Amino acid sequence: HGYVTKLAFFSSSSIFSRNFSYEMNVAKESARPQNAGGCRADSKKSPDGHFGVIVPDPLASHNLERMIAAQVEVIAIDGESPLGPAAARTVQLGNMLHKTAVLAAVTTGMCAPVPSNTVHKAMIGLSAVSVGSAALYGLLWQFDPLCKYQVDAKGECANDLPTGALRPGSSYVLFVRKDDSARKVVHYSLAALSVGLCIRYAPTQVASVTNTVLGLITNV
Repeated sequence: HGYVTKLAFFSSSSIFSRNFSYEMNVAKESARPQNAGGCRADSKKSPDGHFGVIVPDPLASHNLERMIAAQVEVIAIDGESPLGPAAARTVQLGNMLHKTAVLAAVTTGMCAPVPSNTVHKAMIGLSAVSVGSAALYGLLWQFDPLCKYQVDAKGECANDLPTGALRPGSSYVLFVRKDDSARKVVHYSLAALSVGLCIRYAPTQVASVTNTVLGLITNV
């Protein structure tokens, strides 16, 4: 479309519009977003505090990958580019796997004390959903470069960027770097706990399900 991709890094006194590799060398000159408006960027993972803007361009996807590899703290993708919504959907998928693993495990715990065979069977199913979601997160999502980013749906980070960072009147999809270590510990621990609760409160049902699964595997 004739657009030129700009990887822009900003300081309080000037706007740098240089090539990417050179920008990385001068990143220490750029100012860190102040987070005054509620933007909770994981600045510890981005020691130089820089951020980048991507406009529609055939190389936008490649430039996004380079920004992610460089641990850019805040990434703004122009709303006219299909890359922004696509990346946002990918992040939402990872969030869905995490939430499903957690909620299924918590519901398993709530069902455990109920003295009912039907409830215990449902509990085993919920535990399987939790373990499956956590496994998918571990196998598929945690190795995706975007797993370290969250979508700033409220646009809070836009208020923290220097004047002139974004084009007036344009919409952007904002991504903020976040450490996902804690969420992984949470859903893996809860998934494992849900299995333990099934073994503790529904051993008969667990044995029955195990035998059924083993029988199906043997027949295959």
